[in-house]
Amino acid sequence: MVYSDSDWAGSVDDIKNTSGYAFTLHSDMFSWNSKKQEVVAQSFSEKEYIASGDTTNQALWLRKNLCDF
Repeated sequence: MVYSDSDWAGSVDDIKNTSGYAFTLHSDMFSWNSKKQEVVAQSFSEKEYIASGDTTNQALWLRKNLCDF
């Protein structure tokens, strides 16, 4: 299961969004991250696309490395 989310201009200093994701297998979380987005999103949809892109990149990386075992 994968969870992904972002906030809207959560940093009052530079109005950048924070996005994060969490990957679980059964009930165990095995990969997670939370970070400030590098760009200032101009819309609600844009910030979600950025968060989804980060999550997809991590999913592809996990898939590649887990398939090597």
